[in-house]
Amino acid sequence: MILEESGELSVSTQELQALASLDSRQYGFLKLSAPENLKKKALVLKAVKYLERMLIQAYNQKKKKAHNEEDKAKEKEVASVVAESVKIKQEADNPLCDVGVTIDESLPAEIMSTEGGGDAKQPSTPVNEIKTEDGGDGGESKEDGSERGEEGPATELDKQTGDGDRDISIDPKTYCKLGHFHLLLEDYEKALSAYQKYYALKADHWRDVPFLYGLGLVYFHYNAFRW
Repeated sequence: MILEESGELSVSTQELQALASLDSRQYGFLKLSAPENLKKKALVLKAVKYLERMLIQAYNQKKKKAHNEEDKAKEKEVASVVAESVKIKQEADNPLCDVGVTIDESLPAEIMSTEGGGDAKQPSTPVNEIKTEDGGDGGESKEDGSERGEEGPATELDKQTGDGDRDISIDPKTYCKLGHFHLLLEDYEKALSAYQKYYALKADHWRDVPFLYGLGLVYFHYNAFRW
């Protein structure tokens, strides 16, 4: 029986209750291929499709997060390289910025004085004071530049991934249940894969009797009797 693709796949509460009672212990007693169990087989197939879709979504989400973190790391590295190159360029444009200026105290006082000199300080007038308070053209461009500098390459990526999808948490028991369903459907290869995933994720798997029984049935099917 083939399930039709129609919108979002969901499982009702009644279906969950019916599926909760199914595990490896029904193997051999519940023949899903029998005509009287076609509805139950359709339910198991639906549950398998639902669980597999959920696992695929969780995998894609994890892969997307890893890719985003890698992009952020690369953008931070590029930003640091650009900042370092700008700093080096500024030091090259101003070679005397680090050279200390000494004053010869033996020079006449008239030369040391700023009165009558070409670079004399302008007298403080109301116009100059207003211009100084406003910051002039240089202060305005600096302020604009600082505002533009607040948003870099990393912040643009944060905007794109800030409101992402909700995290999908996968319980290891999901793989065990999936293994039971595949076993009842007599798909031993997929049952073994699901059981092995549960075995790797669940440290106390030896406490789960249906899991051990189902895994033993799969091993028996493949004539794997060595321990």
